[in-house]
Amino acid sequence: LKFLDFILLKKANESQDYKKYQSQSESLVKKAEAMELQISKYEKEISKLKDKIKTIPRQLAWGIVACLLIVYVAFFDEHSLLNRFQYKRKLNRLEKELRYYQKELESDMRKLNELKSNDSNLVKFAREEYYMKRSNEDIYLIDEE
Repeated sequence: LKFLDFILLKKANESQDYKKYQSQSESLVKKAEAMELQISKYEKEISKLKDKIKTIPRQLAWGIVACLLIVYVAFFDEHSLLNRFQYKRKLNRLEKELRYYQKELESDMRKLNELKSNDSNLVKFAREEYYMKRSNEDIYLIDEE
């Protein structure tokens, strides 16, 4: 600004329009001050944005850590979601087998009780299942297709 004042004063002395140049100089000084205020406002905003930008990498880092933790728990941990799904399927299969064997046990217990209660049923079962015979009998197997 001093340089501008110097130039304006020099021109004013030469042309005798000192007041005109002085008013122009004052208006230029006011504009320059207004511009300095705007520049200071912009600098403050820029510093605020820089502070925000500095926090973004921290937030991003925490976000990445959280995502990695979720991926680890979901896929690689001993109690991961995949293992839980497999355990659930295995449990369902084993429960189904348990129900099947319980039904088989009940039917076998019924058959055993029938065989123990009646000797004729025991003889019939031995002849049909194990092809047992009496000493004076011959057994002929006929295969039906």
